[in-house]
Amino acid sequence: MGGNGEEEAYNVKQTTDLGFVATGFTTSSANGNVTGTISGLYDIWVIKINSTGTTINWNRSVGGTGDEFSFSIALVTADGGYIIGGESTSSASGNITGTNNGQIDFIIVKLSSTGTVSWNVLLGGSGDESIHSIIQTTDGGFLAAGYSTSSASGNVTQVTSGAEDGW
Repeated sequence: MGGNGEEEAYNVKQTTDLGFVATGFTTSSANGNVTGTISGLYDIWVIKINSTGTTINWNRSVGGTGDEFSFSIALVTADGGYIIGGESTSSASGNITGTNNGQIDFIIVKLSSTGTVSWNVLLGGSGDESIHSIIQTTDGGFLAAGYSTSSASGNVTQVTSGAEDGW
């Protein structure tokens, strides 16, 4: 599955209807199985397929004029949607809202059960941040884990202890 560019999936989850949702990135724009138009060189690509993997229910590109990659997706049981975590170099362009704090920021994207972007947020400091795992918590919030190279700037409140710190 994909288009005339490059597509990679980094995380797959089984959905309540026994289908699958996968996230990663695409460099294709509105060709092949990619229906969205990308805004940068790399955009997050999310695809929902049926239980046999033969039918695409929907797919979405999420990105701005910079580059976006997604490494984690979680099912959001409260409304049947999805939460995605990754990294972004964009600021308020394409379907990315908010301002990038540095070089690479955490990006969290909330999708509805049909793949529509509900909201997204950029978090980070003056350096690089990347989410590698995200889950929904019992109180309806989200817990994201990754790394940061920033030191007490933007949303990063701690001073770094090394090249990359857990964040």
